[in-house]
Amino acid sequence: MVFFDPMVDIALISLILSVVIQVMQRVLGSKQAMQKHQASMKERQEKMKELMKKNDKQSQKELEKIQGEMLDSMNDMMKGSMKMMVASLIIFAPVLWFLQGTYDSAIIALPIPLPWFVQGFDIINIGSWGVQFYSQTSWLGWYFVTSLVFSILIVGPISGVIDKWRQQNAQSA
Repeated sequence: MVFFDPMVDIALISLILSVVIQVMQRVLGSKQAMQKHQASMKERQEKMKELMKKNDKQSQKELEKIQGEMLDSMNDMMKGSMKMMVASLIIFAPVLWFLQGTYDSAIIALPIPLPWFVQGFDIINIGSWGVQFYSQTSWLGWYFVTSLVFSILIVGPISGVIDKWRQQNAQSA
């Protein structure tokens, strides 16, 4: 069930999934909330460092309190991450299953040769490490390359522009 050409089909699906994942990140996880959380954690860590230098009981109680707050905060962030992972799995699993079933035998001619690990690459054996340039790939390799390119060149900058636009509208309101 190839619509245009495997190369074009997979690239379009990759683009759509890149946009979908960005929308999901905006809906399920607020970037501003994450940045506030990280700043709060950094402040707490600094305060914990100061309290660790002191040996009095009040400092130790305050240190325990801050550690508890950090654990609660990290737990909340993990819950948010879990929502994102489950939503991603629900979307990506069927799409990748479809791609594998439809384009399993497709050999994609790459527009430019791309570096990849040599065949026989073994992470434990340093002697097998090497890079080779390939001019063809499978559907999965092409999906990976196009997804990476779309995320870096298209979706990321667009998301940045949207974030700036939202900040300007929030300030003017």
